[in-house]
Amino acid sequence: MRKPYDQEPERLRQSLARPDSRLREKLIGLGETSMRKSYYPELKERMEDLERFRALLDQVSDAILLVNLETLRIADANGAAGDLLGRARDSLLGLRLDKLMPPEATQAMDDFLRSGQVESFVESTLPAAGGRMHDAPVEIVLRVVPFGSVPYMVAVARDVSERKLNEERLRDSLREKEVLLKEIHHRVKNNLQTISSLLSLQAQVLDDPAVAELFRESQNRIQSMALVHERLYQADDLSSVDFDSYLSSVISFLMQSYRRSSSSVRLIKDLEDLALPVTVAIPCGLMVNELLSNSLKYAFPDGRAGTIEVSFRRDGDMYVLRVADDGVGLPPDIDPLDTSSLGLKLVLTLVRQLKGDLDIRPAPGASFHIAFPCEQGKIAR
Repeated sequence: MRKPYDQEPERLRQSLARPDSRLREKLIGLGETSMRKSYYPELKERMEDLERFRALLDQVSDAILLVNLETLRIADANGAAGDLLGRARDSLLGLRLDKLMPPEATQAMDDFLRSGQVESFVESTLPAAGGRMHDAPVEIVLRVVPFGSVPYMVAVARDVSERKLNEERLRDSLREKEVLLKEIHHRVKNNLQTISSLLSLQAQVLDDPAVAELFRESQNRIQSMALVHERLYQADDLSSVDFDSYLSSVISFLMQSYRRSSSSVRLIKDLEDLALPVTVAIPCGLMVNELLSNSLKYAFPDGRAGTIEVSFRRDGDMYVLRVADDGVGLPPDIDPLDTSSLGLKLVLTLVRQLKGDLDIRPAPGASFHIAFPCEQGKIAR
């Protein structure tokens, strides 16, 4: 015989099954209350987090779009995306992204998605739309991100109109300054050549050959500096000098100045293809002017034949300039630190200016080795 309490489960089931059961209502209410107590605070906190995140996204000036890669439709967007595309933010949801982008950007996006890469960078131009009256150059970063089982792509687009405009203004300003610098170099070159011509005219009326020679030496120094400014005036890059070409011009000018024919003195050039700043090219040109002039004047007396070598190369972290001849050589008692020669004093001063070292080897002939750090003049190519 069943006890009364054995019948309770069946009686409870029948009571809960009736639509008007007060017990059922009480149990459901108890469940809702329990759920609210258990989950509502956490749900509320998460909703507040989402609202804060949405407010944060809408403050970002870059356009951000979340795209479902299975349909290429926009799943979400921030306020800046609507501004950039000339639409209300909510109206973007559900639209295909490729229908909103110009053809070249769409092609770049297709290539990126087919490549299997995770991230890509695209530059494009959006046509005028909405309240934007002009085409907008944009930079777009595309990145594939997984959300559950559906692949999504985040597209971040930035309107770079103002930056492009500033860049164009900078380019215009640089072009103006380049024109001005070229004009300055042109005028400096002309002024130096005028001074050189005046010295030449003055030397022609002097009766003392020694004094006339001093005028010619000064004229050669001025001419070597004028050649630098001539090169800069003709060059596209005003920050550096095509040094091998410049040094060849200095050497040719000196050979003509001292009227040395190729039959009596053979000149060997070994010049590396380097580009040096003006602050290095002028001192080097002056040093070659002094050393080569010295060889042309004193190494081969009485029309004696011989060879002069001029080289300029990079050796590790140093630039090495060498001027050597196989002539009669230097006086055995020469002291470069205590000499009356203006040319040698000038060379020593310029070596110190370049933080370099001078090595003089008197025999056979004369050889001058000058080495200075490459940091004094960076290679431009």
